[in-house]
Amino acid sequence: MWKKVVTAALLVSALLCGSAQAALEPERILVYDVKKQEVVKKIDNTPALQQEAKKWLDTVTGLSPRVNLGTDKGLIVKIPMDPPTRADNQWMNAQITEINLILRPGEKPAMLLFTEENLPKVFEFTHDVGKFLRKTHLQYS
Repeated sequence: MWKKVVTAALLVSALLCGSAQAALEPERILVYDVKKQEVVKKIDNTPALQQEAKKWLDTVTGLSPRVNLGTDKGLIVKIPMDPPTRADNQWMNAQITEINLILRPGEKPAMLLFTEENLPKVFEFTHDVGKFLRKTHLQYS
């Protein structure tokens, strides 16, 4: 089931590689609507938003066996980490280049992480994403 999550996240990542213009601009946070299968919002990737995303890494509770993104509803929020940030816990010791926040109505958020080696892993965590959602004006209910 998590293959759908990885596939969707890879699709979002591929959308960034589409133009030379994108290479000249700082990478923005992208919000991908699973049902619409498209990026629905681009957000400036500020240091405050990156700092909030880093807090999620400190509260990882384990690998996520339950993530089923499906195609009916939910959001994936792609957050490029610039510079990459370190994640050191019992499940991962790596530099993280990208955090994909997975938001599905009725489920706890999860995150799909990409390392510098492009290895994807899906984790559950306990930090509240409410502050991040308010700052980015996102809702997923």
